[in-house]
Amino acid sequence: MIASVHMCDTNVVRNLTRLAPKPAQVEGLRWCRKALCAEPSPGPRPSVQLGRGGILAWWDDDAALNRFLAEHPKAAPFRDGWSVRLRPTRSRATWPKADFNPFPEKNQRHDGVHVALTLGTARLPSFPRFMKVSGNLEEQFVNDEHGLWGLAMTLPPRIVMTMTFWSSQDATDAYIHSGAHGAAIRDHYDLRTDVHEFVSDGGFFGFQPYAMTGRLSGKNPTPESLVNT
Repeated sequence: MIASVHMCDTNVVRNLTRLAPKPAQVEGLRWCRKALCAEPSPGPRPSVQLGRGGILAWWDDDAALNRFLAEHPKAAPFRDGWSVRLRPTRSRATWPKADFNPFPEKNQRHDGVHVALTLGTARLPSFPRFMKVSGNLEEQFVNDEHGLWGLAMTLPPRIVMTMTFWSSQDATDAYIHSGAHGAAIRDHYDLRTDVHEFVSDGGFFGFQPYAMTGRLSGKNPTPESLVNT
């Protein structure tokens, strides 16, 4: 199995009313959620981008994704946007609300750019504290010279997610275990049980990006290093 993320910039109404394709309607699609975006930024309030959004999906293989992009009406907005294809390499905990586990039993390493995803279902009573902690993590990310690009997202109704691109797996690991992120793990995440104080049904996931196409411009543009590679 492979994962993919597809993003485009449209007007606010189109972005907020867009519906994600359903697995029952698309051959080879295993899981899919609509994503609304924010730019990683310090502080407790995310820098929301109401006109930027897309989908996060799991597919049987590249052939299934190729068919969707070529033929399905719901793929049309993303043909002129930006997308990345991801090979799963490692995980901590489980993918939320999925009946599959595409990650290898033993974590794999790879050379080159590494993509880190964190996602889970927000626990609403602790959401204000979660946003404060997240602001500290995003400040650490934007100040890290090895962090190439990132997006903060919500997958309605309650899944929260970050996607960050790093120069290497080693750079990702250094970020995870240091600074505000290292403190957040110690204070809010039980490594023995994979229970997170702020979210449920999720965890930390690593990927090797193997195909990126298109670009996003305007606020939080796609950097040149991640365009058409």
